[in-house]
Amino acid sequence: LLDQADDWCDVLTGPAPAEGACREAADGARAALAQERAAQQQARETWLQEETDYEKERAELEAGRDREPPRSYTRESNCREERAGAPLWRLCDFREELSEPHRAGLEAALESSGLLDAWLTPEGHLEAAADGDRYLDVTTTPALDAGSLADILCPAAEAGGMPTARITAVLCRIATSASKTHTWVTTDGGWRSPRCSSPVREPQEH
Repeated sequence: LLDQADDWCDVLTGPAPAEGACREAADGARAALAQERAAQQQARETWLQEETDYEKERAELEAGRDREPPRSYTRESNCREERAGAPLWRLCDFREELSEPHRAGLEAALESSGLLDAWLTPEGHLEAAADGDRYLDVTTTPALDAGSLADILCPAAEAGGMPTARITAVLCRIATSASKTHTWVTTDGGWRSPRCSSPVREPQEH
């Protein structure tokens, strides 16, 4: 820049080199400032959306509504709009005597097995979230007298019109310990179902 300034002083024609350098520096500073402002605006919008989601979730929890589990990546978002029935998670509540650790373990098992978001039809078929294959059919799967989900879950107060007897009929056909004849889930996160095609966690000895 100094050499350019010396040359310009000899002729005194054209724009001064210092003027051009200052203009370039100012343009760069304005671009950097605009980029920083855009990043801050994006961060603010993200924060506002997270705050909105948090307030919505808190309102739903305070109203006694369960939080909807994440939608399976294999299920289209609108595939259930005209479908009779409801997902299992919406139809059941934990029984009061079930401890928090056992609730967490059971919910994890239900979610990883696909049962949490499985669809219960009015006919009593518990179907997979994505393709409609059946986990169980109350007309062909024998009920368990003990050791079933009916012992630790109960029909929800707001079951969307689904008869409580139908919900209970499904719950008493899912075992809560390892079974060779029934789909099963445990309160420590273990599970197995007819649709399972990969290794699963076996229940721990107690």
